[in-house]
Amino acid sequence: MQKTKKYYLEQAKIKSRALRAKILNWLCLIASAFLGAAYLSQWIEPFEQMSLSLLGLTFPIVFLISVALLILLITARGVSYYLLLICVCLSAPSMRHFFNISIQEKGINPDLCVMSYNAMTGIKMVDHRYIMTSDIKNSFREMINIKPQPDIILLQEVNHVVEKILPSKSIYPYYHKLKRRGTAVLSKYPIQKEGAIDFGAKPNSCVWSDINIDGQVIRTYSVHLESNRLSEESVKMITKSEHNRSNLITEVGKMVNQYHKYTYVRADQAQRIKKHAMSSPHPVIIAGDFNETPISHTYQNLSANMNDAWIDKGIGLGSTWIGLIPMLRIDYLLSDENLEIQSYQRLNSRLSDHYPIKASYKLK
Repeated sequence: MQKTKKYYLEQAKIKSRALRAKILNWLCLIASAFLGAAYLSQWIEPFEQMSLSLLGLTFPIVFLISVALLILLITARGVSYYLLLICVCLSAPSMRHFFNISIQEKGINPDLCVMSYNAMTGIKMVDHRYIMTSDIKNSFREMINIKPQPDIILLQEVNHVVEKILPSKSIYPYYHKLKRRGTAVLSKYPIQKEGAIDFGAKPNSCVWSDINIDGQVIRTYSVHLESNRLSEESVKMITKSEHNRSNLITEVGKMVNQYHKYTYVRADQAQRIKKHAMSSPHPVIIAGDFNETPISHTYQNLSANMNDAWIDKGIGLGSTWIGLIPMLRIDYLLSDENLEIQSYQRLNSRLSDHYPIKASYKLK
């Protein structure tokens, strides 16, 4: 019996559907592997020579791509999507770290308001000296006066100009800083005890202060963990519209290696801070620039048994870095169970390449 043209068309359609299903099944496996690895990377301790943290950095993008692919797979025939569905469902709660909806309390009367801010790019270097222009000073002081006014300001990368940042010494008469290291604490309340956590010869730092708030002492940590130290040349190479492909691959490789290297350093620094905080006899606030996303071992370590102000009271996109990577949250306000979080704000100031973040608390 002679095969008709219709028969060959049907066979072509069958082969096409089979090929499409095969491709989609492979995409399902690949997406599941990437999403699962990105999600699990936050609980895997980085080693000096190997780290999955770069996958954690890509988590929000990998998650959104996986959701789009999952919708496509569900509508397709002859495709198994259950593995990807499981990965999406398990990792979905972690998206709250990047986009959040929370209930806002009205008419709150907080006992304490704390702000954290990496102000580095708001400070200029002229003739090998750090200065703040009058415009920057005024803008900084206007930002501080946004209600509720912070009682404690935890600063990073302010170098030698912390005194010049002060809107008024009568408002913040107490402060603690490290010379040539950049972290500092400004306070309306007396600082009873102070110190620093040694990171060795690194320029990054952490200072802590025991602050007496009307008879109740809390311990604050102003944290600036190891930076990724990307060179201006690397950033320009990645961002410019035209580039040599081989040079681009080389620069991307360098950036990946840098990120892996300093992830290990940040994990070690975080361990030192956590160990110190666990021995505190007072309620604890750990805040600052961690240089890590929430999907990281560093964040998981520092946030263990702590409450994240953004998770409790944040709304919308949680990004704190003004840069090329969207949804990048690397600045945090963490507090223990002795402090009830009442509000969270991300101030839309662009004095630096970080947004200031602020939270109010009720002392228990």
